[in-house]
Amino acid sequence: ALVTNTRSPDALHTVSRPVRTAVEDGETIEWVHVLAVPQQVEARMETLFAEVPGMDTTGRILSAEAAAHLLEISEEDGTQTMSADDADEYRLAIGQYAGHTEYVLTRNGSWHHAHAAQNAPTAEDQAYYAVGMLNRIGVAPDALEALVAYGSEVDAVAGGPFESVFGDAPT
Repeated sequence: ALVTNTRSPDALHTVSRPVRTAVEDGETIEWVHVLAVPQQVEARMETLFAEVPGMDTTGRILSAEAAAHLLEISEEDGTQTMSADDADEYRLAIGQYAGHTEYVLTRNGSWHHAHAAQNAPTAEDQAYYAVGMLNRIGVAPDALEALVAYGSEVDAVAGGPFESVFGDAPT
């Protein structure tokens, strides 16, 4: 409730999925992907999905998860890609929409981390938030193997700041 500025946790519908487990300094840490929406939004979605025959709403996928799945698909032949050596391979996707920007990071072909910014309309803002997210989770910008843009306003993710920070423009 605190993160969403909601006064009551009962006002939210939450769904969580374990993503990965890591050990840091001898302590096991479980990373969990959480989706929280107001109860009235969930009720409306259930009403809409009830009208679709055979629709299973338990398997809904978030935009960030969908983007992560697409990052693991090779453009050439549609097969999943993985690094041949033991080194971590990171890919970052930036989704630009009218009201928000999404940042999705994959590690070795699997969803690793995501972040969203409400106000990142310029490429400079988008690059700033991307670097901020990477810094928070300890991934250097030069560790990225690929930088991809998606979303309804994908043209707003311009190359200038990304080229200077990441060495390449998003594709």
